[in-house]
Amino acid sequence: MRKGFIFGLGAALAVLVTLTSCMSEKSIGKYSYIWDDSLPAEQTALVQFVELKLKSYNGISVDTKKKAFFQLPAGDAVFVVDVNARGAYVIYTAKDAPFRIRLEAGKKYCLWFGTSGKAWGVNVYDELFLRAGGMDTKDFVGFIPFIQAPRENRILE
Repeated sequence: MRKGFIFGLGAALAVLVTLTSCMSEKSIGKYSYIWDDSLPAEQTALVQFVELKLKSYNGISVDTKKKAFFQLPAGDAVFVVDVNARGAYVIYTAKDAPFRIRLEAGKKYCLWFGTSGKAWGVNVYDELFLRAGGMDTKDFVGFIPFIQAPRENRILE
């Protein structure tokens, strides 16, 4: 009986570890979209979108094909995204929401849908989201509002 309990506890712990460690940084490569493979990695930024589907980058349509990470040239960027996010009692959806950001070479960004007051936009974190749970507040850099308010669609759950 005791061996069965210990085995079951070990198996449950193994499943928990597997679920909470979504992926390691080493496995990011196969999930990445590299914009310009002629640029050295030191001149690019690694960007992850959470609750946002990238539609275009600097006016050029992007076919994401379920990619989670985007290696993009450093510099000024304008992204257009679709929003599909859930709050405690609200679902946020929007189409073609634009925002601007300056990407720094060698940095990693997690761009996550957020709100600030009545403004919709993007919470910027300087670390990738690789684990279950939320982002650590120490990694929060700031909030960027959408350039123009997207068409809102709030649905109470």
